[in-house]
Amino acid sequence: MPRDFRRGQATAFITNGCSNHSDKDRQVSDYYASPIEATEKLLEVEKFSHDIYEPFVGGGHIAKVFQDLDYTVEGADIEYRGWEGTKIIDFFTEEEKPVNADIVTNPPYKFVEECWSGCCRRITEGHKVAMLLKLTFLEGQSRKKMFELYPPTRIHVFSKRIRPAMNGEFDKYKTSAIAYAWFVYDKQFKGKPTVDWI
Repeated sequence: MPRDFRRGQATAFITNGCSNHSDKDRQVSDYYASPIEATEKLLEVEKFSHDIYEPFVGGGHIAKVFQDLDYTVEGADIEYRGWEGTKIIDFFTEEEKPVNADIVTNPPYKFVEECWSGCCRRITEGHKVAMLLKLTFLEGQSRKKMFELYPPTRIHVFSKRIRPAMNGEFDKYKTSAIAYAWFVYDKQFKGKPTVDWI
């Protein structure tokens, strides 16, 4: 089913008061840029293949960290948000083609389950998915069923709060009330998830 990022409807996450942004302020296409240090921390604990795919590239805050380290990065998004080379693609309506790369992304949280299962399903053998997500992604009955199909291999919890920023405007967001973690799915891994702190 196509997903309309622009509809701006409140999600249960917001309605329950779990967001640090109001309904009025929340970015309608759910674009919250990742701080550079979040990706740098990930690279301290995870190894990636040379080819990286970022399906929700936004302003390229994740992509640029990989590019600066000489990875080959392909970025896509539903609209152009400042990263040169962005392919305008709706992840939820494009034809499901296998992804022969590691996926590293900070997806729109209102569709987080579709993002997780879609990315994990599409990567080919030998590749992995790493998503920057709220720690509460672990909760929920529907997610329990999803994790039975695509369990995270490793969960890297930030010991210090990070500050994703609406529209990439980091100067406006000095603090965060939300705990984040990198959730990693390794296509080849069999076993129980492990948790560590970064």
